[in-house]
Amino acid sequence: MTYPPPPWQLQGELYASLWRVPARSFPGSAPSGLRPVTLYGQTLVGTAWAHYEPGGVLAYNEVLAACRVRGPGGTATHVPLIWVDHPSSAAGARALWGIPKRLATFSVTSTRAALEAAADVNGQAIASTRFHPHLRLPGRWPLQTRLAHCSPDGMKLTRARLSARVTFGSTEWRFASEGPLAFLACRTPLLSVRFSEMTLVFGPPE
Repeated sequence: MTYPPPPWQLQGELYASLWRVPARSFPGSAPSGLRPVTLYGQTLVGTAWAHYEPGGVLAYNEVLAACRVRGPGGTATHVPLIWVDHPSSAAGARALWGIPKRLATFSVTSTRAALEAAADVNGQAIASTRFHPHLRLPGRWPLQTRLAHCSPDGMKLTRARLSARVTFGSTEWRFASEGPLAFLACRTPLLSVRFSEMTLVFGPPE
């Protein structure tokens, strides 16, 4: 499977929500040498839908769940649960950065007024959502983070840099009771944001 060389420059929209959950409920373990960032047994989990459009190195859909981890080099973001609908994205992320992307089927309708999206693997639902915008901030806003993942070559830290217009809103999430994100079912996100007209530069590894 071929895939673009790093860095990857992507463009499109990203819809993110932030959750507070018991640390023991978050599936998957942190990479060796890192531990989840917690407070009184709770950790912050981020979920996101991304709709990457033509014009970047790849165009595809993505849904993920991530947490913050801490190690000797400081804090980073760890993404143990992530699905895409493009084989090159899955192969490249695994080979270049150790990110465990898996393939799924997506249904996405995105307009200026709202987002409706759903994802499943072989008919088994992962999640579906509907975003409603409320407050759009003026200008463009930068955001960056480091991602930490294990690969056959050892620990890899990769910097992601984002620039986008920011809109706060509300999100209706639905999670399959037997699905991989069931630990978020019956919970309400603390915050939901849309990043539109987004440019994302990912990589290369540090």
